[in-house]
Amino acid sequence: MIKEDSGTYTCMVNNKYGQDMVSHELIVNGPPDPPEIQITSQTTDTVTIKLRPRNPEDKTPVHGYKLHYKPEFGDWDTAQVIFLLNPSVIKSLYYTYFPFFIDSFWL
Repeated sequence: MIKEDSGTYTCMVNNKYGQDMVSHELIVNGPPDPPEIQITSQTTDTVTIKLRPRNPEDKTPVHGYKLHYKPEFGDWDTAQVIFLLNPSVIKSLYYTYFPFFIDSFWL
């Protein structure tokens, strides 16, 4: 199953004794969609980011985010972003250029 399988499903029966119908809502939780990232400010060694849901209809509970970044002359590193702190400040970025991406996690 995938999250797109979520929805209301209805079962209808009909026979010589009558008919009946029941509906149930199915919610499929899966990994949350990664959020949209907005950089609100930056200094020589910090970046302040604000996170917004990419899909407001996605009701998967998010417990936090991991920001993956790669310094210009280094290896990929990870910073944990606490879900409730929005905006969040990522510190100790002593480089002028670094690509990054973020993903969500849930339990």
